[in-house]
Amino acid sequence: MNLPIHSNRRALRAPKRRQRGQNIIGVLFGLAIIAVFIFFVVEHFLQAKNSSSSTSASTDMIAIIGKTQQTFTGVAAGYAAVTDATVLINDGDVPAADIQGGNTIVLSGFGTTPITVAPVGIYGGANNGLAFTVSVPQEQCAEFSRSVSASAVTLTVGGTTVKDTTAGKSFDPAALSTGCGAAGSGGEITDVITISQ
Repeated sequence: MNLPIHSNRRALRAPKRRQRGQNIIGVLFGLAIIAVFIFFVVEHFLQAKNSSSSTSASTDMIAIIGKTQQTFTGVAAGYAAVTDATVLINDGDVPAADIQGGNTIVLSGFGTTPITVAPVGIYGGANNGLAFTVSVPQEQCAEFSRSVSASAVTLTVGGTTVKDTTAGKSFDPAALSTGCGAAGSGGEITDVITISQ
């Protein structure tokens, strides 16, 4: 049986159209899978970067606290001489990477607002404590605060007391969660870390 040529062409075209449509759907499906994969890779990278930044900042802060305590151990006037960060810089208590502004400013590992210091009285004494005020990005607040809490006599996060050994209060994870949820300007939380001699 001989079919006309034009009817053979129609029979051949129909499968190609269906096949073309299936190819487009397959390509779109493949692109969607790739987009989801890229999203998860970027998200994981950003989380790792934040964690690294927080670890670096807390390591530097713990080093500053440790060196400052060594420098002022046994000093009769306590921390009275520490009127600003330049005293700690001049004593060699601050890692070089954290010093800015011609050796007058100490920046946290987050590189945001300068760390401020001020002598305080704890345990009924005068100038026997030193308060460090640090601005911490909200997404790194919990990890940073948890890390530095072991070095602190008192720790206030976002205005919430998280630890106060002078009042017999040990580290409180629920208070940390509350404090880290209190974002200030620019999504940053203020940590006040008080140390003793």
